[in-house]
Amino acid sequence: MNNVNNWYLMRDGLELGKFIRNGNGTITFRKHSNIKEEWLPFFLQLRPDDNFDLSKALVCWIEERVIPPNRIGLKAILKRLGMKKYDAMEMAAKFHYSIVTDAFWIAVNEDETYTKCSVRAHFNMPYNSVGIENEGDYIWRI
Repeated sequence: MNNVNNWYLMRDGLELGKFIRNGNGTITFRKHSNIKEEWLPFFLQLRPDDNFDLSKALVCWIEERVIPPNRIGLKAILKRLGMKKYDAMEMAAKFHYSIVTDAFWIAVNEDETYTKCSVRAHFNMPYNSVGIENEGDYIWRI
């Protein structure tokens, strides 16, 4: 999580905002002004203010998005992913912190898009799960 300053939270193709690592090492989230709170993951809806340190909450959220360490067949999965040992953060990064059961993922580079990075895109799920009609008013990475 060293390069958190380059992390953008996505909801399918919609860019919600940016994670920021502050000078003191804390991590905060700045949502784009036109993004509704209810479009964010629940752990971000619970933060008391925009300056709340999300370091621990972000790690917990990421770790719950991966295959658990007691999964049957884990050795074969790790081998297929090119991993020698179980590391939740490394595994999550390989999938862009994306899972098929919800629309959220993290873009860690400017050129990452829903089509290239989200697990859901590989299952042909729509890029606009919020149902926004005026798409031109938002930042999209499709």
